[in-house]
This record gives sequence, C-alpha cells and structure tokens, in this order.
Amino acid sequence: HFVFRTPIVREQIAVAAAASDPEAQRWLGWPQGIVVNEPERSRELRITPGTGSARTLATPGHEGLVVIDAAARRVAGLVTVSPKDTGTADIGVVLAPDYRRRGYGSELFGAAAIFAHRHLGIAVVDAGTETTHTASIRALSAAGFVAPEGPTPDTLPNGRTIDALWFRHSVDESTMCEGPQPID
Repeated sequence: HFVFRTPIVREQIAVAAAASDPEAQRWLGWPQGIVVNEPERSRELRITPGTGSARTLATPGHEGLVVIDAAARRVAGLVTVSPKDTGTADIGVVLAPDYRRRGYGSELFGAAAIFAHRHLGIAVVDAGTETTHTASIRALSAAGFVAPEGPTPDTLPNGRTIDALWFRHSVDESTMCEGPQPID
C-alpha cells in the first residue's frame, strides 16, 4: 500500500520531520540544527504529498525515495541508498511515528535493497543499526539481510559513539535502470 518515488522539496521536509521526534533521534543522532522541532514537526507530518508551491525535486545528496501511504495520502517515510567508493552502498530507512511498530521496517529495507540492486546497479548494500535497536535488527533480518559477525564502533552525526551491527544484502547480478530516454 506504499508508493515509492523521488521526493519533491516539500516531501523532503516532511521526511525530516518524520525522523525528528525523540525516539527516531535516539537511533539517528542528527545534529540539533537538522532536527525539526514542535509544532513544525506535527504540521509537516500532515502535508499531502505532491502538493504545495515547491514542486521541485529534492536533492538530498544520495539516492532516496519518499514512502507515501497511498490510502491516507501521507508521507510515511524515506528509503535511502548512499553509494560508496567501494562500489557498495549504505542504505537507510526512516518511518514516521504513526508507521512504526506495524512491521513496515522490513518492507522498507527490502524496497531499498531492490532499488539498489535492480535500478542503481549496486550488488552489495549494507545497513547499520545500534546493537540495542531490536526492531531494526528484526526488520533487517526479515528483509533478507545477513547478520554480521559482531558489533563495531560507529559515530553518529551528533558525535555520539555507538556499538553498531552492519547487515549486508547482496545479489550475484545487479542491473542499472536506463532511466528516461530522450525523445528523437
């Protein structure tokens, strides 16, 4: 029941709001200047996707797809694929508060892997999570990611160091989507 597509600027703001509540920030650790505070956070989570004056495509610095609840016409989250110099990529998932604890994490991690493997030509993707984030660990396992050998230290954007587990999803062959073709 989700639609995945390139976000417009207005939706990118809603995604930032979806990840700005204290629960999400426990795991994401963004610097304070990026976090969307109340009451703006609640207001942004109520936007209708595809509307507003800023209909320009967002450029978040990585490949990302906004996750839209088609029935409710609300931004439910974001999946990201951030290519690395090694030819692999890191993926991430953000769910808005109303979509958490409903089993959607595995669906979104799976969608991020498919996006990387079938559209971006990336055969190996990694997703990190804190060792105590049991919901994320369950979602990654359910989406077919392979559990790591053991935790490694990782530093979140706000400088907090955590024990992280890096899960891996790989395919033997990946494909690159040709994308839009020019009109002759």
